[in-house]
Amino acid sequence: MDISSIDGSNITESEMGMYVDRSYEKLKNGKYIVKVSGETYSCPFCPQKKKPNYRYMDLVQHASAVANSSSARRTPIVKANHLALSKYLEKDLAPLVSSLKLH
Repeated sequence: MDISSIDGSNITESEMGMYVDRSYEKLKNGKYIVKVSGETYSCPFCPQKKKPNYRYMDLVQHASAVANSSSARRTPIVKANHLALSKYLEKDLAPLVSSLKLH
């Protein structure tokens, strides 16, 4: 395995989809923690020292922005992880967040 495979800089579209699916499943299974407490969330894919707490909508915006970033600093794997986070937030957490706001 060459270094480009390790850092994800040369992954294909199908491999990107595989990374998204894998990260999404880990999010659904609780392997990555997103909800910190009450209305506080964090990004499990950003470095610990740069990991601020977010409100739900701010984390949705963060995940979407990183996933769609054109910056060369963002590797395809980082983008795939954030795409999975965006999918998880919108598909799995949105109904829970909405129901909490109704009570």
